[in-house]
Amino acid sequence: MKNEDPFFFSVVSHVNEDYNKMLVMFQDSIKTSGIKLKHNLLETGMQGGDWQSATYLQNVYQKLEITHAKLKEGKRVVCSDVDIIFYRDFTPLIEKNNHLDIIFSVDHQFFCTGFFYARPTPETIKLFNHKIPIKKWEGDQGDQGYINYKLADMQDELKDLKIGYIHPSIAPYGKYIFDEEQEIKKPYLAHFNWTIGNKEKIQKMEKYKNTYRHEICTIQ
Repeated sequence: MKNEDPFFFSVVSHVNEDYNKMLVMFQDSIKTSGIKLKHNLLETGMQGGDWQSATYLQNVYQKLEITHAKLKEGKRVVCSDVDIIFYRDFTPLIEKNNHLDIIFSVDHQFFCTGFFYARPTPETIKLFNHKIPIKKWEGDQGDQGYINYKLADMQDELKDLKIGYIHPSIAPYGKYIFDEEQEIKKPYLAHFNWTIGNKEKIQKMEKYKNTYRHEICTIQ
């Protein structure tokens, strides 16, 4: 890559036996997909928690804090949850679209913080500063809810922010995988959210971990 490699990281809470199974599949997929970026696994040391619980929120906000800190250092950032399977190297996609400030995967009608790329600009630094309050914020109180409501709430302040997104046919989220499987073509990754509990998540990841492996190709 021409520029300094992005800081590629994931945040994990306490790693129990089930969580470790997921983590192994995630890390194996980085290797088998040909991703050359160094991956940084950052453990919070905190127990995990149910969606929207206090421990859940403490853990997921670490993603915003780390992203914000790295952007302030002038580094590009790639953040990924570990309930993801990679099928091919996403770095050519990033470099091809490096004029954008941020590239999100999507989660139904929302930008997804399960996988995103950001480069250091005044707008991205402001976006990932989660100390900035939001006027109207309902529903999801996690990092994804914060980012999506902030983009809507601060349209004037962030008017110069250049946003791109990866279509779910090449970076599907859980519901899309399960409902729109026929639309998935040569995916870079699949995000196994929209599951209940780690057992179901692991089962889905195991089912699909090699499904698209034969589709690996190089972007020209």
